[in-house]
Parts: sequence; C-alpha cells; structure tokens
Amino acid sequence: MSRVALAVAMLTLLVAGGARAECKYPVFDFFPEKNGGVTVDTIAVAGTPCTHNFREGPGYRFTSVGAALEPEHGRLSKQGRARFVYTPKAGYSGKDAYMIQICATKGEQKGCSSIAFLVEVRN
Repeated sequence: MSRVALAVAMLTLLVAGGARAECKYPVFDFFPEKNGGVTVDTIAVAGTPCTHNFREGPGYRFTSVGAALEPEHGRLSKQGRARFVYTPKAGYSGKDAYMIQICATKGEQKGCSSIAFLVEVRN
C-alpha cells in the first residue's frame, strides 16, 4: 500500500474533532476505482474514541463501506452509512491496526480501495 497521498481530491476523509488531541491523522485522498490502498499512521489515546467520516467525492457513489480488518486492541464500530468509530482498549499502550474498505462507482468505472490505519495507542 502506498504511503503517498494521491494528488487529486476525489474522496476525502473528514475527521470529526480533528483538532482534538485524542486522534491525530492527516486528511488524505484515494480513488476506489484504482483498486489500491492507502496507509495512514495514527496516534490515539487509550479508551478515547476516534471518529472517521467518509463522504463521496465528485461523481462517486459508494456501493459498499465496511471494515476489512478489525483491530486487535480495540473496537471498530460502523455508525450509519460511512462513519466509523475506533476506540482503543482502556489501559492499553502499544500498536494496533484496522482497515476500512470502500467500494464505489464513478461513471462506468468501479472498484474498491482499502484504508489501513496503523495506530500508536498512548495512555
């Protein structure tokens, strides 16, 4: 998976409360029809939820949005169509990971991309 954010904003991750200290990750772009993936390094505080809200970019229509890999040291819950909340276990400190897969169409193009979150959980 590429660590490089793709150049054109077609689908953007919006972070609810992004300015708050409990979740730190960059805004990134990706293209579901390219069937690729993005890896995002994240910092989270044990026991504190991190919210991910995804929206369709211009011309895109989501066909499915779901968890592709559940975290080992926390909980990932889907709330609504394209909102996820990751909560690391209280008291846990260390590495965790989870992955979200989004499939979409844009005109005649269709495909799926994954977003892997590599988390450093701190107390």
